[in-house]
Amino acid sequence: MYCKNCGAKLSSKDTACPYCGYTSPEKDEAVYMEHLNDLLKETKDLADVPAREYKSEIKQQSRRALKIFLIVAAVFLIPVGLFSLYRLYDSYRSHQEYLEETRFEKKYFPQLNELYQNGFLQESYELMISLSDKRGYGAIFHWKHYPFLSFYGDHLLLQEVQKDLDTGQSLTESDLCVAFYHAMAMTREAPSSRDYCNFSEKEKSDFLIWQTECNDFCRRCFIYLPLKRITCILPFAIITH
Repeated sequence: MYCKNCGAKLSSKDTACPYCGYTSPEKDEAVYMEHLNDLLKETKDLADVPAREYKSEIKQQSRRALKIFLIVAAVFLIPVGLFSLYRLYDSYRSHQEYLEETRFEKKYFPQLNELYQNGFLQESYELMISLSDKRGYGAIFHWKHYPFLSFYGDHLLLQEVQKDLDTGQSLTESDLCVAFYHAMAMTREAPSSRDYCNFSEKEKSDFLIWQTECNDFCRRCFIYLPLKRITCILPFAIITH
C-alpha cells in the first residue's frame, strides 16, 4: 500500500503516512468503525454486569424471604398443629372415658341399686368402695345415692374413732384430724343444699342424726386436738362445703 499524496510505501497498520502525514478517509472510517464496535461491545458488557448482579441479588433476596416465611410459618403452624393434636387426643380420651363410664354404669349400677333398695347400706357402701379401681369409676358420681353413701362412709369413720376413744384406744393426732375434718364437713352440709334436697325422707332423717353426732364429736375433739391443728383444719372444712 502506498501513500496517495507522496507515494511512500505504507504498512497495513499505518493510519497516516509517516512521511507527509496524509490520512486516507477509508482508513479513518475503518479505524472509526473498529473503535465504535469496541465501544459498543464495552457498553454491552457494562450493561450486562448490573443485570447479572441484579439477578444474583434477586435470588439471594428470594432465598432470604423464603427462609423468613418458613420460620414464621413454623412459629405459627407448629403450635396450631400441636393444639389441634391435643384437642383430638382430648376428644378421643373424653369419648373413651364416656364409653368406660357407660359400661361401668350398665354393669354395676343395677347391683348397687338392688343392695341399696333392700336396705343394705353397709354392703352398698363396701361395694361402692371396692369398685374404685375399676375402669369408668367416674360414673359413680352420677349415681343418685352416691352423696348419701359418701356421708354414710364419714359416719362409719366417726363411729370407729369414737369407739376407740370410748375404749381408751390410742389414736394418732393425724387420725383425729381426719375424723375432725369429715365431721366438720358433715355439719356444714345445709338443708338447703342440692344433695340434701335430693335425699329421701328416710335419708334426711338419718343424716340429721349423723349431724348431731358430728357436732358432739367436734366438741370432743377440742379436748384431744391442739387448738392450732383445729384452726388449720376448720377453714378447709368450711370452704369445701
